[in-house]
Amino acid sequence: MAVPSFPIDPADMQLFRSIDPGGAMARECWSDYSKKLALWRGNRAHFEQFCARWHSQHRAKLASLVRSPQMVRSMLARVGYMQIN
Repeated sequence: MAVPSFPIDPADMQLFRSIDPGGAMARECWSDYSKKLALWRGNRAHFEQFCARWHSQHRAKLASLVRSPQMVRSMLARVGYMQIN
């Protein structure tokens, strides 16, 4: 899948100028960031759907996978990973 890139803003280039007068570092950072930005923008609807379904679908599922701190401590103690004081 081709990911579109976005042109770097001259103001962003200026931020790097003191440590990167030639602009190579700024262009490299922007190249990586612009790909992430394009993917974020392209998948924004999926993220919004995830957020909209958080309480009805995802929260309960994730909560079922989480154990209390006491349970984790007990499990670690049983396998000798930590001492209980």
